[in-house]
Amino acid sequence: MTLTFMNFKKSFLIAFVFLIATSLYSQTEFKKGVFITDTDDKVECFIKSMDWKSNPTEFKYKLTENGEIKTGFIEGVKAFEIYDISKYTRATVNIDRSSSNLNKLTTVKNPIFKEEQLFLKVIIESEASLYYYEGGNLQRFFYNLENEKIEQLIYKEYLYDVNLIGENNHYKQQLLNALKCKDISMNSIKNLSYKVKDLSRLFEKYNACIGGELVNFEKKEERDLFNFRAKLGLGSASLSIKNSVNPDQNADFDNEILFRFGGELEMILPFNNDKWAIVIEPSYQSYSSKKEVDIRYAGENEAETYIYEASYSIIELPFGLRHYFFLNNEDSKIFVNAFYTYFHTLDSSIKIRYGRELDVKNGGLLSIGLGYSYKKLSAELRIENFREFFGQYRYWDANYKQVTLLFGYQLF
Repeated sequence: MTLTFMNFKKSFLIAFVFLIATSLYSQTEFKKGVFITDTDDKVECFIKSMDWKSNPTEFKYKLTENGEIKTGFIEGVKAFEIYDISKYTRATVNIDRSSSNLNKLTTVKNPIFKEEQLFLKVIIESEASLYYYEGGNLQRFFYNLENEKIEQLIYKEYLYDVNLIGENNHYKQQLLNALKCKDISMNSIKNLSYKVKDLSRLFEKYNACIGGELVNFEKKEERDLFNFRAKLGLGSASLSIKNSVNPDQNADFDNEILFRFGGELEMILPFNNDKWAIVIEPSYQSYSSKKEVDIRYAGENEAETYIYEASYSIIELPFGLRHYFFLNNEDSKIFVNAFYTYFHTLDSSIKIRYGRELDVKNGGLLSIGLGYSYKKLSAELRIENFREFFGQYRYWDANYKQVTLLFGYQLF
């Protein structure tokens, strides 16, 4: 049985790597766009949509849909845009890179500026424009009025009076001075957060007030960030127990079919074109098996036969990461999962000789899965390699191996 499982595991991993490589090659991520060169040439092309979390310094593009992949660099490109998705403009700005990490806060209240050339993400484009920059954990907003230099909106956390954290909210004064309009009150700016939603709403209000034409690049097509699926599974499981003192008491239980049912809550992360998700999947399953074990004691010629019984029911709580690989369209995709699973046992034990019971403890394990989804339907093959049952017994160990085929249906 062990050899069979190891061969299956090896084949599964080979298929796992092959499908990832194939799906990576087949993804269609180049979308219609345009970029402007230093000589003000406007180049219509197909730009690889990466849904960048951190602002890029370069981008991939093709002049025709099936053309050669080329690279546009910040040094030669003034701006680039993926139609109906995003736009980035090059600017030389003063940026404060002071950390907001509690362990790295400085005692300096004022920003420490450094001049840099960046691709800024355009949020609002109008007479008053709003821009965004993110790099790692750093988040900064910039703005300008028509034909004026782009400046950072200043927000900074700092330490004062030993362990107290202060905030430099100078961005509110900057906006109060720049966006003069009867529809914008001092109180509305006083309560303004240093976030995309609040700032873009303010810039929309100002541009509407002065009658300016406006493009909001943040208003993309609405997408579901949370999905819930009902899940059913059919699995094959094997269990072996070992005694380090008396190997004659070892037992390898036969493969058993098990059923599993539960639900899956998926949260799509809002970057990289919806390819990453956090998944939580509570479920219930049970396992039972019997095995005849012949035990020969020292000095005796004949062995005694005992019936070992393994029986457990568990509630599992897998949580982990999922990565999607889109195929021909957004409805058809391959996905891979990596989970850490906490399991809680319910009235579970393994009976050995003389009716003695070994209790099964709660614990955790790692698992991987490879699946395919089409619209609301999904199927996944998942491997769980190891489950340690007997932490409280000094001389007993247990190994548990399981392969499960899971089917899912998205309810919402």
